[in-house]
Amino acid sequence: MCTKKFLKVFGLLLVVVLLAAALPLQAKAQAAAVVTTEAELTAALADVGVTEIELGASFTLTATAEVNRTVSIDGKGFIISGPPKGAEAHQGHGLAVYADGVHISNLTITGSGRSNLNFYVVTGGVVNNVVLSNAANAGMI
Repeated sequence: MCTKKFLKVFGLLLVVVLLAAALPLQAKAQAAAVVTTEAELTAALADVGVTEIELGASFTLTATAEVNRTVSIDGKGFIISGPPKGAEAHQGHGLAVYADGVHISNLTITGSGRSNLNFYVVTGGVVNNVVLSNAANAGMI
């Protein structure tokens, strides 16, 4: 009698352990989106599922890259050459950040028609190991 109860409890416990082992213990972190062109950068910035962007090559922008949400951008030592000055005041910036909590690191932004990096109506963000050079108006606003 005792053996039957033990086997039932042991069997139930075994099933619970096997089910628990089949469940993922923690969600895998999403790999950073690696971008090598302006089009890939624009697509990654538009994809709300992407929280980390890494550059995989240097490239030139033809238009301002707008950052409208919290995201981390790691330049991995590559260079973004900024776009030419446009007719409108919002055109010609390298990166224009319109969201709080944006992290930009390990990047050079150069040669933009207005400013290389623009934080507009933003109360917080992080810029680390970023070189800004040869902008027509300002390195960073």
